[in-house]
Amino acid sequence: MAALEAEVAKVRAENEDLRATPVGLLADVNAAVVAEDSARAAIAQAKLATRFPGTPETARGAKQLADLESARKAKEEEAARLAELGFKALRANATFEGDDASITLKSTAISGQWSFDAYADEWRYLESERGQKYITAKASVSSQRKDPLLMGRVVGWVAMLRARRTSPPLGV
Repeated sequence: MAALEAEVAKVRAENEDLRATPVGLLADVNAAVVAEDSARAAIAQAKLATRFPGTPETARGAKQLADLESARKAKEEEAARLAELGFKALRANATFEGDDASITLKSTAISGQWSFDAYADEWRYLESERGQKYITAKASVSSQRKDPLLMGRVVGWVAMLRARRTSPPLGV
C-alpha cells in the first residue's frame, strides 16, 4: 500500500512538472505583476528562467519584473520627495466660486501667528497657544458686483472665528 501511495505522489509530481509550461509560468509572473507583488513575481520569474532559459516568455517575464521594480522604486522616490517637502508639496492655489464672489487661497504655511483683516499697513493677528500651530493661507476675495454676497460657509466661518477667537477648522 505504501508503495502505491509513493507511486501516486510521484505521478502527481510529474503531472505538475509537465503542466509548468513557459506560457503558464509567464501567466504566474503576469498575475504577480498585476497584483504588484514583486516577491511573488521574482519567484515565478526565477522558476521560469530556471526551467526555460532563453525562451521569449522568459525575456518577457524579465522585462515585466524589471518594469515592476522600476515603478516601485519611482513610487518610493516620489513618496520620499513629498515627505521631504511637507506642506510645500500641496498646491494652495484653490479658487472657490460662489454666486456673487470668488475666494482664492494662496501661500499655505504652518505658523504660530494668524494675521487677518490686513489693509495697507494695518492688520490684526492671533498668537497660538503654547505647542499649537495654525495652518494659514492668504485669501483673496473678488467680485464683479459692488456689494457682493459672500458664500454662506465663509460668512459662518468668519463669524465663528470672531466669536470664539480660535483657529479655523480644517477642511473649511
